[in-house]
Amino acid sequence: MREVKFFEEGKVVVGLTGGIGSGKSTVSRILQKKGYPLIDLDKISHEVIEYPEVIEKLVKAFDEDILDENGKISRRKLGAVVFGNKEKLREINSIMHPVILAEMRRQVRLLEKINKIVFVEIQLLFEVKWEKEFDVILLVYVDRETQIKRVMERDGRTFEEVEKIINSQINLEDKKKKSDYVIDNTKKLKKWNWKLKKIFKKNWKFRRRFRERWKKMKNFFKLVILVIGILLIGWLCLPYNLLIIGSDARPWEEMKGTRADGLILVKVVPLLAKVDMISIPRDTYAEIPCEDNWKRDKITHSFAFGSVRDGKDGGRKCTIEAVENLLETKINYSVVFRFDDVINLTTLIGGVDIVANHTFTQDEQHFDEGKKYRISGERALAYTRHRKSDGAFERDGRQRQVMQEIIKKLVKPSGWKYIPRVYKYVNKRMEISANPVKALAVLPAILLKKDGITQKEITGDGKMMNGIYYFIPNEESLEKAKEDFSMDFNLGF
Repeated sequence: MREVKFFEEGKVVVGLTGGIGSGKSTVSRILQKKGYPLIDLDKISHEVIEYPEVIEKLVKAFDEDILDENGKISRRKLGAVVFGNKEKLREINSIMHPVILAEMRRQVRLLEKINKIVFVEIQLLFEVKWEKEFDVILLVYVDRETQIKRVMERDGRTFEEVEKIINSQINLEDKKKKSDYVIDNTKKLKKWNWKLKKIFKKNWKFRRRFRERWKKMKNFFKLVILVIGILLIGWLCLPYNLLIIGSDARPWEEMKGTRADGLILVKVVPLLAKVDMISIPRDTYAEIPCEDNWKRDKITHSFAFGSVRDGKDGGRKCTIEAVENLLETKINYSVVFRFDDVINLTTLIGGVDIVANHTFTQDEQHFDEGKKYRISGERALAYTRHRKSDGAFERDGRQRQVMQEIIKKLVKPSGWKYIPRVYKYVNKRMEISANPVKALAVLPAILLKKDGITQKEITGDGKMMNGIYYFIPNEESLEKAKEDFSMDFNLGF
């Protein structure tokens, strides 16, 4: 088999197509005579129809009437069954075409190993919509008048019969528009070898130009991807505030009307692996946005007033606004949890290790200061709830401690197995407003920050007003908290 001289590199699969009487078979014979490898789809279809699995499917679809005396498919009988019946023709095609296509691909792969160009003769290329199988589509064209005349002379058919066959196929004029190159065979094939060489030399130049353009485009796409990557990294590195709201609702209670038993604001600056946490004392005397004229009250009541006034999500929104107003900042995300969430989360991950920061007994659970414990469930709840013997700030410290240990356990490789069940629980049971992609940006901070999460503090004094205890923040301490949790992008410097 002679190598095609005008190809310098690469492989090309050419779909050679046409219409009945266009001279496609004549071109195929010339190509083969000159040494070009050619796959005949009509021949493949004749072979495929004798495959046992194909015979079985066709008989199942059209009964044994389509078999000849040797138990093979009679193409004449099969043709009579589907003649004029588009539905039955589609059924045959659904059985035959996948097998024919698989065999064509197999033969193409074999021939490509030793040839730079492979021709595939396929009359109904456009009808079966296999255009994507070929690098180049070459059409052998004739005008309609010549086409009818040739088929009548060759097959001895009437004008009406030939016209009916032609009308059942896509018009050659339409095929011409869809093809890459056209050989006009209306008169006679002349200088065919020169034409083919010219066509494929031209096509190879086109393919080479395309590759050069693609190289330039690839560099452009690389630049675009780089810019997008930089923007994404920049977005992920922007600081964000997360407000954790702990409702004092018991497992059997609704959130509506309950108070925010714990308020912890977390600021993350992933670029610097910087995580700051600050507890806002529940009795802090602050303006409540969901009260008339922003009436001052305990900040813990913002959750209760908001949920009563505006329903389920009202408590979260009112609490966020109250904290934003108090610290003059922006809260990006929030999480609302209740007592049973502490029980369930610590149980789901097999408990967390803590060192008790105070000696106390709560709900029949005893802790000694400085002693290490692994806590989960009711014991974890007791540890985070107690505040009678040491105060709200120490209680907030215990809550931070448990939350920090939960997060640390989840980001360690040994804790990854718990993530699916925790994610499922949080999505189903807790009120969470957070961007999951942005939330992942906290992981490097936790992993890289060897000295842990920095805990901030709002100091102040208690004051009785109308017989009610309030916490009045120290002005200097409050200003420092505003500075630390500001959303101005100064990278924490």
